[in-house]
Amino acid sequence: MTDTDRTLLRKQQASALAGISDVSDPKGVVGEAHQIVLTFDKTADDAMASTATTEVGTGMYLPVKAKLVGAYLLLTGSTTLTGHASNYATVLIDKYTSAGAGNANLISFATSTATTDDLAVYTPHSILGDAVAAQLVCDAGTNFSIAITKAGSGVVVPALKVILVFEAE
Repeated sequence: MTDTDRTLLRKQQASALAGISDVSDPKGVVGEAHQIVLTFDKTADDAMASTATTEVGTGMYLPVKAKLVGAYLLLTGSTTLTGHASNYATVLIDKYTSAGAGNANLISFATSTATTDDLAVYTPHSILGDAVAAQLVCDAGTNFSIAITKAGSGVVVPALKVILVFEAE
């Protein structure tokens, strides 16, 4: 299916749903039906506050061209993460072309502000606002990596899940 075919299909589906009185947001319903959710697990807490995570491939792969519409960090361990102005972590999510080259930063989220950057256990924290606007649309075959850097004396980053939500274009 080409991108043009997909666009036509979405328009037809939204048009068909528009005639049903019980559907208040036909375009939203169709958009959700075309979502792709990718996840990656960081399975353990950092050993020490200064322990960084070098870039690692996530195994997340987009089968079609899609736009990032949601991005979340979800702590899955038993510890919260509190933002701090000088001792913090930065989660970097990069995207790579299908050939495995040409990486570009997709999201850079720092836990550098108390309260607004605090992460609670099993509470999704949106990081979509930290995404690079020019990088939101990803081609078919795009894959992703993650790295975690530390500033100051750092902070222990607990086990977590990265969740990326895309809408097929």
